[in-house]
Parts: sequence; C-alpha cells; structure tokens
Amino acid sequence: MLSIDAVPFSGTIGRPPKTGQIYMAIDPDVSSGGNFSAGKAASTQTIHHQEGARLPGGGRRNKRQSARDERVVVNKTTFEKIEAILG
Repeated sequence: MLSIDAVPFSGTIGRPPKTGQIYMAIDPDVSSGGNFSAGKAASTQTIHHQEGARLPGGGRRNKRQSARDERVVVNKTTFEKIEAILG
C-alpha cells in the first residue's frame, strides 16, 4: 500500500489505519569509529562555505546572535507592557 492510500490516523473517516511503527536509536560513533562529530563538523563547515547554502536553523541562530550583540529595539509602549507583565 502506498502512503496516499493509507487511512488517516486522526478523525473518524475510514477504518483503523492498521499501521505498525518501530523506533530505532543508533549510535553513529559505533559505525564511524568515533569520528561522527568530526565528520559532521567538517560537512557543516563545507556547507557554510558554499555561497547561498543554508542549514536548517541557521537563520534563527544568526538572528539570536544578532539580538545578543546588537540588542532588540522595542517601542516604548510595548516595553511598558512587558514591564507591567513582569512586575
């Protein structure tokens, strides 16, 4: 059966999905001879050095760092509301 033919997990339409699931955890250091972290770091750096390439979460990380370095500008009314909430 293809996923397009599967019955939905939520809702009351159709019959029960009759689907099994398995979750598996694998230690990547076992199959990499303990070099998984170094390999991941090298791959990440390679991607970062490619023009226009991005990794998931990179934009969010950059915005957080920018907020730490440059602070966040908030108008006075919003700031006063925040202060009132925090007490």
